[in-house]
Amino acid sequence: MKLPKYFKNLVNEIEKLPGLGPKSAMRLGLHLVNSKDSNAAALTNALSEARNKIQFCKECGALSDSNICEICSSPDRDATKICIVENIIDMLAIERASFFNALYHVLGGVISPLDDIGIAELNLQKLLDRLEKVEEIIYALPSSVESDATFLLLKEAVIKIKPEMKFTKVAIGLPIGSNIDYADSLTLIRSFENRVMG
Repeated sequence: MKLPKYFKNLVNEIEKLPGLGPKSAMRLGLHLVNSKDSNAAALTNALSEARNKIQFCKECGALSDSNICEICSSPDRDATKICIVENIIDMLAIERASFFNALYHVLGGVISPLDDIGIAELNLQKLLDRLEKVEEIIYALPSSVESDATFLLLKEAVIKIKPEMKFTKVAIGLPIGSNIDYADSLTLIRSFENRVMG
């Protein structure tokens, strides 16, 4: 059966989303086309508002409705600790576990020469600009060669500004190459509790 051009265009765009293959894109496309007009309009409106109104926090790089996110602006957070994560999804996984009450910094990736990602492409300068009150940096990135190289360069840059900085890495329960967002809450809690000196 030959699919209508507009439907094929819709499925092609959906398939570009992370984690969706051709079958999932087809199912989602059919659902969107078959749903009531109000559902499709609400989705379109929500997507448009998200694209136009959500921004990145000027402090940590997380998603925010304003210049500074709720976490960075909260007086209840421990400003002496910053947890470094690769992406926003990892930060949300840690927040979901509801045990960490300090600050975050989203690097936006790891150093990867094969992908043309160097230190300049990471959100490092903003981290260096916010070290005044920080006493400990907790490194919570998946274990990989790229992640380790990123940690060494990050540590070197921080020590130039604040030589006394304490560095720790999340510990047990996170296998090499695994993503933080796939870990369950108990694993994350134990990884933080048993973090090791970096």
